Amino acid sequence: MARINLLKEKDIELFDNPVELTIEEKKMLFTLEFNSDLEPNLKKGITTVGYILQKGYFLAQKKFFVPNQYRKDDIRYVTELCGLEYHIDILDYKTSIYNKHRVFILNKFGYRSFSECIHLFEKEALELVKTPLRPKELFFSLISFLEEKKIEQPKHYIFAQTIAKSLNLFEQNLVNMIDENLTIVQKKLLDEIMRLPVNDDEVTSKNPYLITKLKRVIQAITPRKIKESIDDFNIIKDMHFHLSNITRLNEISSILNYYAVWVVKAEHIQFDSIRDIERKRLYIVSFIIYQYRIRQDAFADIFLQVVQKYYNTTNKLIANDFLKKDLKPSKQKQLMKIRNIIFSSKKQLEKIKQIIFTNQYGDSEKLKQIKNILGSENESFHDSIIQEIDKLENLGTAALKEELFFKALNNGYRKIHNRIAGILLMLEFNSEMSDLLIISAIKNYQAKNGKITHTAPREFITKNEQKWLFNDNDEFNPQMYKILLFKEISSHIKAGTLNLKFSDKYKSIDDYLISYNRWKLDKKELMDRANINHLSEMEEAMLLLKENMAEHYKKTNENITTNEYLKFNKDNRPRVTTPKLSESTSHFVHEIIGENIYIPLTKILSDTNFSSNFTSSFLHYSRKSSKDSPSENIIYAAIIALGCNIGVRKMGKISTGIGAEIRICSKMVF
Repeated sequence: MARINLLKEKDIELFDNPVELTIEEKKMLFTLEFNSDLEPNLKKGITTVGYILQKGYFLAQKKFFVPNQYRKDDIRYVTELCGLEYHIDILDYKTSIYNKHRVFILNKFGYRSFSECIHLFEKEALELVKTPLRPKELFFSLISFLEEKKIEQPKHYIFAQTIAKSLNLFEQNLVNMIDENLTIVQKKLLDEIMRLPVNDDEVTSKNPYLITKLKRVIQAITPRKIKESIDDFNIIKDMHFHLSNITRLNEISSILNYYAVWVVKAEHIQFDSIRDIERKRLYIVSFIIYQYRIRQDAFADIFLQVVQKYYNTTNKLIANDFLKKDLKPSKQKQLMKIRNIIFSSKKQLEKIKQIIFTNQYGDSEKLKQIKNILGSENESFHDSIIQEIDKLENLGTAALKEELFFKALNNGYRKIHNRIAGILLMLEFNSEMSDLLIISAIKNYQAKNGKITHTAPREFITKNEQKWLFNDNDEFNPQMYKILLFKEISSHIKAGTLNLKFSDKYKSIDDYLISYNRWKLDKKELMDRANINHLSEMEEAMLLLKENMAEHYKKTNENITTNEYLKFNKDNRPRVTTPKLSESTSHFVHEIIGENIYIPLTKILSDTNFSSNFTSSFLHYSRKSSKDSPSENIIYAAIIALGCNIGVRKMGKISTGIGAEIRICSKMVF
């Protein structure tokens, strides 16, 4: 089994030996507190010193060390603490007594020995390797697991062996699972894809392997680049379709990114050098599934970006047009209406005056005729004038602006259609976890290859917007339908009511959670791993949370009178003021190094590394690599090559003592 580097040699040395303690730490850890159960074993000075040292080291590092590892200054400190005036040889600390003390210390602090819990440790390691965590991250996760479960920590080599064994076992299980689910036809297809060039000609730098071409995802939003991206995606889509029985396997969904990204980072010769064909198929299957997912996300990103930009541009355009719009004809028409209403009102008043001042009728008859004149109008002239004045006031604002906006949307149709009409045909949505109305419209669009007729679903469009689906001749406008469809899709994606089926960024929130079936089967184990067994009974858990919340409310209310950041206004509404941040002590770089001073980049990187040790965060991408990290100079060279756009190949040629190693460094993960 290949050795895995979890830590550097000097860090392993620190991990496997007692740490150097300060005086304050020694006072806290090395104490003369004993238990009556131990008194028979502490008659001799050596057993007392050994016990105190062993207990102190365990409290500090949650592990035990053999006597020859104890630090001399610690032995001297504890000897003086015990009042012993003679020299102590710690090697006289008998193994039998040492083991008894070890058991007692574990029991005293509620810990379990590693030997009795090794099965739990290995089981957790097997679960953790199913995630994309790096070996170093797996190491620290296992340490956290041991601390949570109050289990003694073993030496570094135990961690390294267990993680290596778990990684190999998990990968072999994946290989077997893929191999068992692939048909003979699928295997032949995958084997052919591995060797297939872009064109039918011989493989060259200008005609690379198809896999090499498909590594890069185009994210530009020009129509030509989007078309290229769609063409590439169609190849991936075809492969993905032929692997539909594999893509449904949930077991590989969480880890396939690792194998896929390895293919992306590796040179084709490295990929080709994998001798195990079953293992090679695991990598290529992961690559296809990964590419399908990230390209779906890339298309969704472009879709959202294009729609947002199109609407922003249209709003700016109509804002300018609106200011230039001549409203006089519309105003003249509205004023004419008001003039006619006033004229009709005047004629009515003249009739009433004639009736009032005539001597032909009596008072009762006059009243009857006046009522007939006033009652013959459906609405009063006064109400009519007010309505028309309101229209005059609103004329040229909301209604006109809306009209200009939708006309501008329709006029610029080609700009949005040429970019995202094809993308919408490529996106695969999760029908079960999305809004039904918008899904119905999308299915109709995709089924008819983007050709829209008047029978297309319109329920997702608001009533106010539906009137713009028809032109002045009352004919259905498919262009406006598509624009409104694009906008609604964008809004639903942002709101989380429209989700992709294969995605990292735009899945339904339920797809990010533990599946219902797994929760039903492994609920106890999952809760135990998460250390939340106390929440297993919902009613009790809710009661506990409510009590906790009530306690916090009580504490907050009691502190209201003394809270200087909380005030109440005249309406007795609370107003919270945020305290000012303390003045920043950071400075600009030129204030530290001085102006007009030229400092080599290597020195700046070196000084930064001296302060932060950032180079230790660069790891080999392979989870099973046994290679040591490259030297700091090579890391600096790779950073400069990538950051200054020199290129790692050129940097390797122009730098002394670096060569090809820089190319390896540039593919590390940070």
